[in-house]
Amino acid sequence: MPSPETREFSVEARQVPSPAVKEFIHKVVNRVHFFPDRHDIELELAAHIEDSMLFLQEEGGLSQEEAEKAALERMGDAVEIGIALNRQHNPVLGYIWYFSRIIAVLLCIIVIFQSVPMLLVSGWTILFDHPIRDIPKESIVRHVKPNELIKLDSRRIRITDVIQTEDGDLHVLYSSYNLSFSGLHGWSSSGLGIFKDEDGETYFNGGGRSSAGIYSRARRSLDNFPFEKEKLIIEWDYAGRYYKVEIPLGEVVNNG
Repeated sequence: MPSPETREFSVEARQVPSPAVKEFIHKVVNRVHFFPDRHDIELELAAHIEDSMLFLQEEGGLSQEEAEKAALERMGDAVEIGIALNRQHNPVLGYIWYFSRIIAVLLCIIVIFQSVPMLLVSGWTILFDHPIRDIPKESIVRHVKPNELIKLDSRRIRITDVIQTEDGDLHVLYSSYNLSFSGLHGWSSSGLGIFKDEDGETYFNGGGRSSAGIYSRARRSLDNFPFEKEKLIIEWDYAGRYYKVEIPLGEVVNNG
């Protein structure tokens, strides 16, 4: 059996494959038509040949040259090995997988670049942006908090406040978000439906605003909503989807 000094020298020497080993590996990988796998195959073949040589030297007492020759003979015909590996590393399936992985990475990058700004906007909305702050407190004559949750497909809308000011405007404040990842935008300010009172009269005039983002807050304002009306009805009937919400408005106070 070789001495420890000889064995250590042999291992270091085999770190760089000899010309014969390189030629054998080249013949094998030259038959593999899926190029991205060639480098890994080269490393595996080189490691396998090195392990075989080391075994033959330590257990069989062969010299490095003898062990290399025997290890290559044990491997078999390089061309046949290459043909077999080419079947395992099918170039058609390999390239489909290879480019699919590239496309998946690109899609992930696109989604990240699209979603991060929206997440930042939504975070700003949750922490700092609320349409109720635009309504002067001294102008409020009635204020109710219905906390009504509306479910419309994957969208969730929560009506948080209904406020009427002394000028007669009625403000409906709500938040919305989408349970699906496709919902990367907020609802428009007019996206709640048709507004009516308890007598069936509809109200269209007004304005509002809405923040963008996965989570958004919005306000829909109705002009000249009569103070004597006691109920606000919001109704949605479109494309086979329907909901109806009735909100008692309470009494008018401080309407001088």
